[in-house]
Amino acid sequence: DETLDELWRTSGGNPLFVVEILRGAVAARSLVRGPDGNWTAKGPISDSPRMVETIGQRLLCLEEREKDLCAAVAMCDPFPLDSLVTAVPDVAVERLEESGLLRTRTEADGRAKVTFAHPIYGELALSDSVIGFTARRHRLIRPVVASLDGIGDPAVVFNRAELLESTWGAEDGDARILADAAILARTHMDLERALRFATEALRRGGGRRGHRRESWLRRVRPV
Repeated sequence: DETLDELWRTSGGNPLFVVEILRGAVAARSLVRGPDGNWTAKGPISDSPRMVETIGQRLLCLEEREKDLCAAVAMCDPFPLDSLVTAVPDVAVERLEESGLLRTRTEADGRAKVTFAHPIYGELALSDSVIGFTARRHRLIRPVVASLDGIGDPAVVFNRAELLESTWGAEDGDARILADAAILARTHMDLERALRFATEALRRGGGRRGHRRESWLRRVRPV
């Protein structure tokens, strides 16, 4: 049944989500009960404001350091566990696992990574709709970027650079992180991203000397 498949996919099997999705679908008349007593989907049942509101309240009810943890994971999902406990110390990841918010899995390389139990948690923690999370993410940008230092995964390298792009002030090391990301993007033939990172690296002090500026631009410029 397509309705059951959609319900399972959207809820991830989480009973809380199932209840809220069904309530929202009934309220929106996307799910209606016929004269025979059977329920029939008349439209998408996945878009449930009730579920979003319920999840937002769950995030708001967390302790302060637990909110920090969710905000950090939202900025780098999945987040390497050893880096996460450096970015947000003194908080138990397993507590949020037990409550069904986060999940830790071991990758093929043996490294443990933390992700949200359902994507909508991350979407809300990364949005401006949950009070306080925008300022919380901004405060955590530099601890998150620092904790991910030394990880060569391109997705992480690019993520660090993009997080720095969202800040205005320049600090020691910013230009190097951005320049490294630009060079890596160039090797992946992602030229738009390479030039963007290189330009920002130069703005933050990497181009104080003309020869360095020309060197970096040559390394990221299309052949």
